[in-house]
Amino acid sequence: QSLPSLLASAFIIFGMYQTNISRVTYPQTAQHVSIITAFKNSKRCIPDYVNVLLRQTHVSWVCFLIDDNSSDGSFSEARLLTRSDPRFCLISLPFRTKPGPSEARNYALSLVTTELVAFCDIDDLWHPRKLELQLTYHTNNALDISVTCFSRFVDKSSLQRLYQGIPPASITRSSILSRNPIPMSSVLIRKDFLAHSFQRCPHGDYLHWISLFRSHQRIKYGCLLHTLMFYRVHDSNLSRNKLLMPFWTYAVFRRSGLPPLFALIQLFLWTCTHVTILIARLSDRPRITSVDLQMAENPVLL
Repeated sequence: QSLPSLLASAFIIFGMYQTNISRVTYPQTAQHVSIITAFKNSKRCIPDYVNVLLRQTHVSWVCFLIDDNSSDGSFSEARLLTRSDPRFCLISLPFRTKPGPSEARNYALSLVTTELVAFCDIDDLWHPRKLELQLTYHTNNALDISVTCFSRFVDKSSLQRLYQGIPPASITRSSILSRNPIPMSSVLIRKDFLAHSFQRCPHGDYLHWISLFRSHQRIKYGCLLHTLMFYRVHDSNLSRNKLLMPFWTYAVFRRSGLPPLFALIQLFLWTCTHVTILIARLSDRPRITSVDLQMAENPVLL
């Protein structure tokens, strides 16, 4: 290993005193699931996030909260709010010159011991029965990957018109190249399907899903038709950078193994798909109401 890699490993080990990893416990009820969340400079979102997990009706979970070099007091806020619950494992990664959510997720995955893994971005919200309902659906259908419907909402009190997202009923090797059909914060997946690390690049999750469906002949996938995840729209969303998304997507296609010409052709098809989706949203987009916002910020049980 190179000297920088050895130093990084040493800092990770030395930095473990900042975590409560040694006291992580699983409630001895139902099926265990690990939740992975990477965050950076997200202090204002942490109280909502912690509250969402504490209100889950399925209580047999452990959450790996990975701080990716925050500078706004996020780690201290998370430690304050989670220190009394041993299901939270709070980790502060050492300083790196090229931080990112992929590395934080990969580090958390190295600690996971459960069969099933869920992801939730720090700024998104879950319905209180999200884990309960999705785990039941996932296990009853013997799935490898499952997702749920989701709803977008504007950060807090705005009444901007938004829409409900419904992932596809099925995914194929070709269809996944037209769009990213797997909402990261709604996914529940078997850990052995995460054996390969998330690569460090914009939309590393999309690259992972493409590689996964291209490398496996049969993947049991399903979509639970309940709105159980709420995607918070704000200026810091990576996916809101529309101008750079085609360049990022082309890079994803190239990293997935497509030759340059085929990657360009696929990028054209990807663009056509997204233009079609955008037109459909503009022509028939439901108005978000105050009830919808209350559901996002303070969800009621189904």
